[in-house]
Amino acid sequence: MDTATRSVAHRPELVATMPAETVTAARTLTVSATYLLSETGRKASLLSGGNGRAVQQIQVNVPVNRLHLVNVSGKGIARLKLRPRFERDGQDAVLRIDAPPTYDTPPTIEDLFRDAARNHELERSYHAERKTFRSSRRRDESEWRSQVCGGVSPGSDAAGAAHASPSPRRCSLATERGRV
Repeated sequence: MDTATRSVAHRPELVATMPAETVTAARTLTVSATYLLSETGRKASLLSGGNGRAVQQIQVNVPVNRLHLVNVSGKGIARLKLRPRFERDGQDAVLRIDAPPTYDTPPTIEDLFRDAARNHELERSYHAERKTFRSSRRRDESEWRSQVCGGVSPGSDAAGAAHASPSPRRCSLATERGRV
């Protein structure tokens, strides 16, 4: 008994080969990158045949493995994460600067990717620091309220007769600085 080989594609005319251009285009995303040029950068841009404008906006093809460096707006506009910019100050804290980066020479695509990657990492640190700061501030305020209002009994004159019983959330005391 002979075995019959059967073609998997019943209609071979429907199976189309994809050109190499389509495969590479599907693996990249075209995004815009906006940055600033200083006066030195504008001069260098003019000397290299650029337009010499302060605000530069270019289109960049971002590979799929670097899509974490891209922000997409609600309107579907994809931008490289260059703004807001995050930098470390002298005390090792992360600062948020709402301006695009400024370059003295027109940057290469790799320079833009490197700055976007640094922004991506520092953004995480910035949000973690802010979260820690807010939680410690809430904890300190709660402790202060407990100290100030914790010793006041519900029947004392400090709470006031017309007000509800004092608690760490709701307490009214007269101090030398006024009512707290």
